[in-house]
Amino acid sequence: MAGTGKINATLDASDELYLGRMPHIKHWIEDMEARKADLTDPDEIEMMRVWIEHVAAEGGLDLHTACVTLTDDGCSRTWGGGMPEGGIMSVTISNDDRRTFYERAFVEARDTMHLQEMVTERMVVGKDGIAFDGVLHVVSRGSQLPWAGAGRPEHVGPDEYCLVSRRVSGWNSFRDGKIVGEDRYRDQRVHVEKVDWKPGQPVD
Repeated sequence: MAGTGKINATLDASDELYLGRMPHIKHWIEDMEARKADLTDPDEIEMMRVWIEHVAAEGGLDLHTACVTLTDDGCSRTWGGGMPEGGIMSVTISNDDRRTFYERAFVEARDTMHLQEMVTERMVVGKDGIAFDGVLHVVSRGSQLPWAGAGRPEHVGPDEYCLVSRRVSGWNSFRDGKIVGEDRYRDQRVHVEKVDWKPGQPVD
């Protein structure tokens, strides 16, 4: 990685959750699988299994699985930083709207959907769902940074790529073996680091 540009950020190499490499969704899944292996309650194991399946579908651009792992009447809410219009956003997504959302995401970020990784500091799995906290690392194209609420450093072109890192707390609720909602609180502080990477280039 080269050409660091911080924007209102404190996350750096002194932070134990700083990644220091390109993220990859396989590492996130490996961490979740290890946490699932420590569970003993069948319902909690199933919730983790479904979430892992959903995350893997996002990284693999699997539209069908990304949709069928969510309930038909899901509601996901996001607070804090990184919203296009700022402030709170609460959206109830129907089946058709959900498919449209993923179709758009899988086109606009088709080269980078697998380049995301949550470095989890804390996770609690219980009858009400899964709560977690840590730092989410995502590779984004320069033109996508304003949408991500990160801003674009002057030295980063619209077709260049950056590692965007921010603290995220989340809550996933479940019903009948599917995810009802993915609620997220995103820290206003964000670390943006230009990466020397091009689409198709392998990432470990």
